[in-house]
Amino acid sequence: MSKRQIRAAFESRLSAWTKAQTPVVPVAWENTPFTPTTYPFLRAFIVPDDTDSLDLAGDHRLYTGLFQISVIGEVGKGAAQAERIAESIAELFPLNLRMAVTDGVVLVYSPMSEGPAMPDSGIFTLPVWCRYRMDTI
Repeated sequence: MSKRQIRAAFESRLSAWTKAQTPVVPVAWENTPFTPTTYPFLRAFIVPDDTDSLDLAGDHRLYTGLFQISVIGEVGKGAAQAERIAESIAELFPLNLRMAVTDGVVLVYSPMSEGPAMPDSGIFTLPVWCRYRMDTI
């Protein structure tokens, strides 16, 4: 299934970036144990849309959705650090980025967008996301 390949493409690129940061930026990957010990950290996940088919034979599959990264910081520390990380993530996943996977190419087809910051229970969350697309035949 291509959802697994799409996730791997985004996660491997983000993982390499987070490990190259000083200090390393921890990531809470989807459905994996994670206990934050430092701030900031990231939460990364894909939000798939319905799978579609755009040919009469039914051979084509179109996988679309969102890749979202939430930048998590401490409440009361300001937004600048989270916004700098969001800007770096936007550079990491630019519009029209093509990531090769086994069954084709995952395309980033929207610029990274920033949502509204959400302070809650001692943490500050800044969501950023882009839209992706993958076609298979």
